[in-house]
Parts: sequence; C-alpha cells; structure tokens
Amino acid sequence: MDPIFAAASSTEIAGDLVALVIAAVVGGYVAHLIRMPLVVGYIVGGLIVGPSVSNLVTDIDDVAFVGELGVALLLFSIGLEFPLEQFRRLGYRLFVAATIQIAVLGLVGYAVASSFGLSDAGATLVAGATAFSSTALLVRLLSEEGSRRRADGRWVLGVALVQDLVAVPLLVVLPQLGEGTGTELMEEILIAAAKGVGLVVAVLVLGPVIVPWVLRRALAVRSRELFLMSVFALASGVALGSFAVGLSLAFGAFLAGLVTAQSVYASRALHELVPLRDLFAATFFVSIGVLLDVGVVGDEWGLFLSILAWGALGKILLIFALARWAHFDYSRALRMGLLLGQVGEFSFLFAEAAAEGPAEEAGSIIIALGAVSMGVSAAIIRFGDRIERVLLRVPRVAARWTFEPEAELPGPALRQHTVIAGYGETGRELARALRRRDFRFLIVDSDPNLPEELGGTETPYIWGDLANPATLDGASLGDARVLALTIPDPVVTEAVVRRVRAEFPRVQIVVRGAGAMSHGRLLAAGAAEVVHPNLEVGLEIARHTLSRYGVPYAEIRMAQAQRRQEYRR
Repeated sequence: MDPIFAAASSTEIAGDLVALVIAAVVGGYVAHLIRMPLVVGYIVGGLIVGPSVSNLVTDIDDVAFVGELGVALLLFSIGLEFPLEQFRRLGYRLFVAATIQIAVLGLVGYAVASSFGLSDAGATLVAGATAFSSTALLVRLLSEEGSRRRADGRWVLGVALVQDLVAVPLLVVLPQLGEGTGTELMEEILIAAAKGVGLVVAVLVLGPVIVPWVLRRALAVRSRELFLMSVFALASGVALGSFAVGLSLAFGAFLAGLVTAQSVYASRALHELVPLRDLFAATFFVSIGVLLDVGVVGDEWGLFLSILAWGALGKILLIFALARWAHFDYSRALRMGLLLGQVGEFSFLFAEAAAEGPAEEAGSIIIALGAVSMGVSAAIIRFGDRIERVLLRVPRVAARWTFEPEAELPGPALRQHTVIAGYGETGRELARALRRRDFRFLIVDSDPNLPEELGGTETPYIWGDLANPATLDGASLGDARVLALTIPDPVVTEAVVRRVRAEFPRVQIVVRGAGAMSHGRLLAAGAAEVVHPNLEVGLEIARHTLSRYGVPYAEIRMAQAQRRQEYRR
C-alpha cells in the first residue's frame, strides 16, 4: 500500500475513534445532567456521530470491530466472576424460569419475524436476539442502585447469566445458518459444534496449567501493567484462537474468563481489568448507536415495532409472571421485569453472524432492536416507582399487589423483642448481635429463600411483603420493644413507619436512611433514629484514620457526634 494512502487510512481510523470517545463523554455528561443512565447518553451520542445523522464516523467495519472487542471483554469478565455457588443457592426455579423465558421469547419472536417475510435463517437470528437481555446494562443498573446483592438483584443477574450460557454456544452454531440445506447444513452445524467442544476441552485441560503459570510470573515482577497485559493477552489469545477455528471472539473470551476464575488470581485479574472493561463497554454502547440505521427502521417499521414490543413489553410481562412464580412480591417482580426488558448486546453478535449470509437482511434490524430497546429500558427503569403507582390505581390491582404472609413462630409468645424488617446483610448483622446477647427477635422479609433458610430453625420469621398490612400484624408489634427497618427502599420504609407509629405508638422504630433528604421525612413519620449507611461508613473510616495520627478517642467521638448533627439539618 502507498504510504500516503496508509497514513490517510490510519488518520481516518484515529479520527473515528476520537469521535467515538467524544460522543461517549458528551452523551454521558448530558445524560447525567438530565438524570438518565449514562448508557442512554452513550447510545444517543453514537447515533449523532454515526451515518444516520452527522456522518462524522464513516468506517462501520472499524466501529463494529471495536464493539465486538467490547463484548468480548465483557464476556471475559462475566466468565471471570461466574457465580456457580450463587446459582446453587438460587435453586431450580431460576433455571426453569430462564429456560421458559428464552424458549417463549424465541419461539414467538421467530413467528413474528417469519410473518413479515424474513427467511428461516433471518427469523432465527431475530428470535435469538429477542430472547436475550443485556448483561452489561443490567450490571450497570444494579451497581448504580446498589442492589446487586439483594435477592431480586441476584435473581435477575442469574437469569441474565443463564441467557449468556445459552447464547454463547448459539454463537457457534448460528453463523452456519443458511450456508446449506438438509444434510449439508447439519454437517456444518456438527462441525462447528465439534470445534466448540474441542476448544472447550483444550482450554479447560490446558488452562488450569498455563493460566496460573503465566500470572504467577507476571506478579513476581511486581508490575501492575505487566499483570494487566498478561491477563489481556490470555483473554485475547483464547479469543483469537476461537476466531481462528471459525468461532466467535466472544465465545473464546468467555472460556478464558471461566478458566481464569478457577485460579487464585481471579479477583486480582478482575480488579485490574475493570477499568479497561468499562472503557470498552462504554465504547460498545456508543458503537451500537453508530451502527443504528434509522433508514432501515423507517423501511421496516412494522417488523421493527412488532419485535421491539415483544422483546421489551413481552419480556417484561413474562419475567414479571416468572418472578411471581418464584415467590417474589409484585413490586420486586415488576422491577425485575423492567431490568430484563430489552434486547441485549448479543443482538450485536447475532448481527455479525448475519452479515455474510442469507440472513443479512436481519442484521440491521437486530442492531436497531438492541440500540433502541437498551436505551428505552435504561431510561424507563428510573420510572419504576411511578409505573407501580399508576398500576395501583387500576381497579382490583391494589388488592392483589401484595401476597399473604406465612409465619413460623416456634416457642413461647414473643414479648419485648426486636422485629427485624429486612434480612439482608444489615439485618443479618443485627440478628447476630441480638443472638449473642440472647435477646429475642423476629425476622420479616419477602426473600423467596427465607422459608428454606430459616424453616426448621429456632429463629421465628414471617415471610411476607411489608406493603401488605397483614405481614406485620403477626409480628406482635404491640409487645415489641424495637422495630428495625433495614430495607433500602425509602418509599416503603416511610409508609411502614407511618402505619406502625399510628397503630403501635410505644414501639421504638430504628430505620435505614437514604441520604440527608430522607432524614427529616423519616423522623417526621415517627422514626426514633435514622441510620445512614454511607455516613456511618465515612465516620468509621475517619475514626480509624484519625486514631493513627494519635487523635484522642474522646475527641473523635465528639467530632462524629457533631458531624451527625450537621448531616441531619
């Protein structure tokens, strides 16, 4: 190639990458200003600089490669922190629900796509894209809310990871669709599957030997960047090996993450990789906006809107029903449906699979579905509380919105006890403290795993929804000394405090706050004490730090008390 043309090409690629980064920064900043998730800003920013609007970014192939690399890094990190033990605790209902969701969404998506004239191969790709949600978006939303460790957060993340497990082998088979018919097609699929199995066996056999050896030597040099580059080299090496045998980069990256997760260096690798992963994940969302072809949406608006409605609204309703079957209350089930109600990043990979075959006509539609549904889903999740309030105004809905509690109260009647409403990490710490002093307490929570965890033990509990007045009616609040509300939902907390204060004026109510703005409202509602987790963490860290400078303990305690007073004003 002529050096002049090579330089021009390099400059064009660099310009496109700069435009992508600027679009991410500006879009993310605007989204933050209007209190929208950053993902919405990334996708819209990519749309603006892409061919559909300003045409600042023109080389679609380079953008597609950056996006695919972002997905590969995401799948590597998913494999790296794959929660096998967490899956076991969530139980069989998770796997049944995820399987039903994938099957129903996929089958109906295929039927809808076929009804609009897509080929069998194209309809299959659309069905696959429709069935899977965005793990990248889900992790971001759960992290922003701080709800990743809650029961509903663990459950939706588990469903998303089951989807990923199904999608990864599909990426092996889907590129073969349309390459032949009958026996020829079956042979191609079997060859692709054999390659996938061979790669899995090779990685699982050699990985436990090679990965620790490489990372151990990288750590011995005591160089952070060398360790990071070693992790990146392992991930990209397996990903490129996957690509070399005709499979996807993402499939190989996921395998590399699984193998690395089995070593003692998994947490360190994840810690070092997170900034790089987040950078490429942001770039991926921008690339989705760039690849969005508004013209295709206009030309195929009937197919687009039908699949979008089924992949978003249909998925929300189906996840809601499955979450209720898994014994989640209506509020959590609605939020779980909203969190999973979109067409995810696998739409990008399925579009890549469609790019060079008879299913090519489905590629642009699939990318448009992913871009629009992820943007809408990220925006609408912020209005979950308002959606719930609107639903509660519908006749007969309010009466069915909560579920009847189940109680197990072994031993003598409870008196002078503590009612712990919310058995998450905070509630468990309180229970341990009370148990050490032999103080009696009662657990109240809507976690579906609560009956299995506490059933048959000596710990009394009520499994029920706090929004249902009957739940707390069996908690003997008239004889209780303290009600400790540890749930992180300020709306439900305030409603419970007002009701309990009106009906049981003698019980002392200690609640978990949600920032300075919630303090006055909760005190006015009847709380005796409001504890703010972020404030207390900051004060404890400050105490440990100041004590190492020799500051007297009494002075530190006085400063803490003063800061608490300032925070409450």
